[in-house]
Amino acid sequence: MSSEGSQSDGKRAPVKDTPRKVAPPNQSAYSINPIIQLVKILALLAAFFVSNIASQLALHPLYGSIPTSLHFHDVTLFATLLSTFTPLISQNTSQTNVLIAIGTVLSIAPVSILWSGSALGRLGDPVWGPVITHLTSAAPVLFLGVPLIEKWLGVAKPGELHLVHGAGHRLVVWYVLKAYEGPVRRKLASVGADSTMLLLGTGLLFTFGGVISAFTAEPAQEKDKKAAPKRGFGVISIFKFMLPISAIAFSLTHRPYAHPPYPYTTGDGSVKILARSQSVTGMIVVAESMKDSYRYLRCDHSILGGRWIIRAPFGDKLSDSMYAAFILQEAVRLVEREETSEQTKKALVIGLGTGIAAGAFTQHSIETTVVEIDPVVYKYAQTFFDFPKPHAIFLEDAHSWVNNRTGSLPEAERFDYVVHDCFSGGGAPTQMFTTEFWTNLKGLVKSDGVVAVNFAGVVNSDASRAILSTLLHNFKQCRVFHDQDSENDKTVKGTDFVDLIFFCTPSSRALKFRASEAPDYLASFTRQYLLSSFPQREVDIRLIQGEEYKAKKDEDWILYDAQNPLGEWQRASGVKYWEFMRKVLPDSAWEAY
Repeated sequence: MSSEGSQSDGKRAPVKDTPRKVAPPNQSAYSINPIIQLVKILALLAAFFVSNIASQLALHPLYGSIPTSLHFHDVTLFATLLSTFTPLISQNTSQTNVLIAIGTVLSIAPVSILWSGSALGRLGDPVWGPVITHLTSAAPVLFLGVPLIEKWLGVAKPGELHLVHGAGHRLVVWYVLKAYEGPVRRKLASVGADSTMLLLGTGLLFTFGGVISAFTAEPAQEKDKKAAPKRGFGVISIFKFMLPISAIAFSLTHRPYAHPPYPYTTGDGSVKILARSQSVTGMIVVAESMKDSYRYLRCDHSILGGRWIIRAPFGDKLSDSMYAAFILQEAVRLVEREETSEQTKKALVIGLGTGIAAGAFTQHSIETTVVEIDPVVYKYAQTFFDFPKPHAIFLEDAHSWVNNRTGSLPEAERFDYVVHDCFSGGGAPTQMFTTEFWTNLKGLVKSDGVVAVNFAGVVNSDASRAILSTLLHNFKQCRVFHDQDSENDKTVKGTDFVDLIFFCTPSSRALKFRASEAPDYLASFTRQYLLSSFPQREVDIRLIQGEEYKAKKDEDWILYDAQNPLGEWQRASGVKYWEFMRKVLPDSAWEAY
């Protein structure tokens, strides 16, 4: 019997061209463990959080916190949405390239941010300087990286739907990064995280992710085998991975990370850096102007204090304070009070700086307690500014310190004087100016005690009005003075940016200041000049309130924990503060850290 399909003449019948069956691909090779995908997405989001914050922290020494953050989220939103128009990342080789590119951008960022921020700062614009710098550092990271989240989630839509769906997905990512940036920032600040190490660390993380991606390429379909990337490294791959490694090496051998041993003088010979440390409040730097002979302490783009230096053959000697506001705070001693006993007076200083006011209190035999949140500030004040050891020192958050002690002291042990100077970096910590805080602070002050509150800002501004209104709401009377000098004219205008010192008391007794005398000056000519001219420096409260005050109810200007727009109101004055600081110190001094 002939075989099936044979012709009767014995010839083999032609075989039909039937589709060739291909064995189904190994599903395990394509299946993606959801847990692994989730871990990758969370790791990427965490890296975005850290890189965003580090990019801003790296600019704080050049611009301060307010100008740096003013348009940061606008820039990141622009970069995130712009990534919608990039091709979908479908090939593993693209994913690897993206991770390597991000790693390179972050690894070179410490140097690029310093260079671009310094150059743009010399142009005198505190708004566009940070914006342009963000466009070269933080923006590329999100522009390249956000599409990876869409890919790993498996929600990318091809074609015309990509723009709509992609923009929506990116808005969600951007909102998450913005919403949770604050808690992450506070956590990093609490440990004094250094921006350079954060940028290099995230850069290394992305580079490591690129290495893993190169070795874990998914197997390609039969039709794509020719174009599929090979696992491991080729010559081109080695070259690609050398980019971030070279960038890291470059950053580690250049400023701001690399510098000569302390103390050292900058290349142009204008500034000598005595010490620098990244701490809980920012970059703390002690430096000297070689041209004008003064030593100063700075936190980021803010001056915490400074003293003139007397150069002499037998050795340099620190002289008077460079800045009037710190001496004017001592005028709390000039307030007329009922002297009921010879008991030693007590002073509380919140915010140490270089210790000008606190040191003066100690010289006047006043039992002085200092609360300073930054241990490096206290260390540098003692080491470089001759600050004597106070009666008591608490290196912690003053808000919590006051809240934990309010009402616990009997009248005799309460403070006669309080100096509240928490302004730094172009802004004041808003929680330190609310009704709740002043109420708690009054629980530590004697019934006729005096509180001096320092605030730097525009005289006739919403922020100044709110602080004045809140103080008047919580104390029975206040008077305001300023630190500005213009030859013999001690008056100020509403548009002036000055240090305002608010003197307030819970007492019903008229708030009057006695004339200063020789013992008040502590053999200091500067102190004599400032305290003797103190009455001429008074600011009319109506100048601060202005016509804008009448446009709202009195209650609307009072700050509460649950109603505190002070941070928003400070944003405009923060830009002016930057301009003011650039007049106090030259550009070269701000760039030296």
